[in-house]
Amino acid sequence: NVNDMPDIEKFITDNDLGEFTGFTQRSGFCEYPLYLFNVDKLRELCPDGMDKYEANIGMTRKPETKDLSR
Repeated sequence: NVNDMPDIEKFITDNDLGEFTGFTQRSGFCEYPLYLFNVDKLRELCPDGMDKYEANIGMTRKPETKDLSR
């Protein structure tokens, strides 16, 4: 049980938003699971939010380039 969101882990995995690492961290009376999030899926769902997050942490993303074919 993750504090007041008992179904959050199922939601994350069912929607391919992240993968459980097997690690947890206790804070007060709660124990929280550590997830590695699927950045591509998060960017697909919320590109503006990901841009803001990456700018906030000082990460610059290379522009996507598409292969040209004839």
